[in-house]
Amino acid sequence: MIWVWIAAAALLVAAGVIANNRLVVTRYRIELPGLGGPAGRSVPGARLRIVHLSDLHGKRFGRGERDRLVQMVRGCLPDLIAISGDLLNRRRDVTSNAIEQVRALAAVAPVVVCRGNHDLDPRQWDELVAALRGEAVHLLQNDLLALTAAGTTLVVAGVEERAVYCEDEEGWLAALRELADRASAFAYPRILLAHRPDYISRYAKSCFALSLSGHAHGGQVRLPGVGALWAPDQGFLPRHAEGVHRSGGFTAVVSRGLGPSTFPFRIGNPPEVILLECEPPDSA
Repeated sequence: MIWVWIAAAALLVAAGVIANNRLVVTRYRIELPGLGGPAGRSVPGARLRIVHLSDLHGKRFGRGERDRLVQMVRGCLPDLIAISGDLLNRRRDVTSNAIEQVRALAAVAPVVVCRGNHDLDPRQWDELVAALRGEAVHLLQNDLLALTAAGTTLVVAGVEERAVYCEDEEGWLAALRELADRASAFAYPRILLAHRPDYISRYAKSCFALSLSGHAHGGQVRLPGVGALWAPDQGFLPRHAEGVHRSGGFTAVVSRGLGPSTFPFRIGNPPEVILLECEPPDSA
């Protein structure tokens, strides 16, 4: 009987290893108000392609020309690459992996990044910032920038990780409100990078048209007909573990992520690259 359990465990581990490395592209078509036009006015037929990545935790899918993640992102023909936190891993030093990965991605398209809860080790983060200075990479810590992609001026903001505030929710929400107030001064499409998806209802009430988050790892284990079983900060049967969530003219997109978490295997939940094909609301 013991051999049956050993064989079952070995099969489970093998399935987990395969699932951890089976990259997929998930495509969503979303509406982004103000796309393509001056002063935030939409232009029919305007298009913007955003690749959304999250929760790499230093994981690599090959190196150099054999890097499957970079190849997959390049094949998406992105105008912008957005990373919604957790490039690093607080349990081990993966800084060199993260630097190499982001540099390779920045050679494909401009990269914007916000921090996640695994990105807070000051030595690792400072090394990352110093290495990527001068690259086409924008590391946003309670900051924003205006950039042009596919003929559209965008305002992209990145809210700082909540753990920076020692889990003081009110302090973090005040920082989010201040960032939104700054972004509202710009009459362009506004995008928010925010690692944690459990505050989507807050993001929806701000000036942003689109938020990009990760953190939930797709629930890590996903079952047919049930979906995600558990996610950090959301608990069992989480509502915002992956996918697109809409509220009026606001859209939130949550990535299932790419790298490992505390539980090392994904079940029914392959790592994903999200391609957002954005178009104006009045587009046919």
